[in-house]
Amino acid sequence: MNKLKVLFVVALSFFLFAAGYRLLAVGPANAQAPGNPVVGVTTYGGDTWLAVASNGDVYRSDNTGATIWTLRGNVFGAPTSVKPETWGGMKRRFR
Repeated sequence: MNKLKVLFVVALSFFLFAAGYRLLAVGPANAQAPGNPVVGVTTYGGDTWLAVASNGDVYRSDNTGATIWTLRGNVFGAPTSVKPETWGGMKRRFR
């Protein structure tokens, strides 16, 4: 009977270890690229820096880029509105 208890405890410990690992294990670590990386940095006037992000946002820092970056605008401006047009409508417009 003693061997049966030992077998039960060993089997239960393996089961609990496997269940805990399955529930608590974290998946593999995957690196994520930033959503809006900086593509250019320049300086003008000494301590003032400008950084341009990939979507065209321009950020400015007045303390050599140490702490405060403020959004100053976008290089590309507003998006261009596009109205879908049929081939017949285009021919009619340019006749």
